[in-house]
Amino acid sequence: MQLTHELLSIDKHDSFAYPNDHPGTQIGQNLVLGTLAESNVSLMELELTTKMNGPHCFRLHATMEVVEKACRTVEVLILGDEFGDFKFDYNLGQALSTVPITKNTFPALRKLVLDALVNFKFKLSHLLDSPLPLATDVPSLVSLAVRDTAPDDPTLVSFIALFNDTLRHVSFSDMSNGNYKPVFEVFQNFKLERLEINDNDVGNHDKHLLVVEDVSKKLFYRAAKTVVVEPASSMAALARHWTENNNGNCREKAE
Repeated sequence: MQLTHELLSIDKHDSFAYPNDHPGTQIGQNLVLGTLAESNVSLMELELTTKMNGPHCFRLHATMEVVEKACRTVEVLILGDEFGDFKFDYNLGQALSTVPITKNTFPALRKLVLDALVNFKFKLSHLLDSPLPLATDVPSLVSLAVRDTAPDDPTLVSFIALFNDTLRHVSFSDMSNGNYKPVFEVFQNFKLERLEINDNDVGNHDKHLLVVEDVSKKLFYRAAKTVVVEPASSMAALARHWTENNNGNCREKAE
């Protein structure tokens, strides 16, 4: 867990001598959130180790009252899905809440980071109990970063679609297998300033070609004012694919 504020800095390695998926992390987060809820600290950034129920909510050992009080000023929320089905301890003797990412819980939220959601699509029983919020209930999110999950997961795509009025910057990093066409189609109705697709796995640069090749050149460049695929070798491979398949006639140059 990491909390940052101009007068408060708690690093997870200093705070808890546990691996991220250790029950001690859950206990520690509960204690810190409880303390914050009773304080006058205006917390701007919050990083949590959680069990995700999808991209739109997560489970946490704390009451909703505590979460809402502690998170009332949070502008940046970073969620790491560190707990597998057999690692999350439901029996710690503490309150257990399913926390939705809504403006009731996070009224000031502007940036959301979803890290390592690669397995959430398999948690179907939890998802049935945690429906997506309405578009009128989500915060005014400006920036979204997603790492290590499937870009075409229907729940993720539907969640992203809720922010079409406010979202301006989206990045996907080190994503798992899947394709980008569904989310690129959603972005046609957005007013994105910048869309980034990053793969830092050196030696696997063709992966993005495999997942973006079903996106036409027209869809690609209409998704945002600036669309970036990195590393450059992945963008070059995609450009070759378009040329070989006469896919789109957009004259814009890749960045």
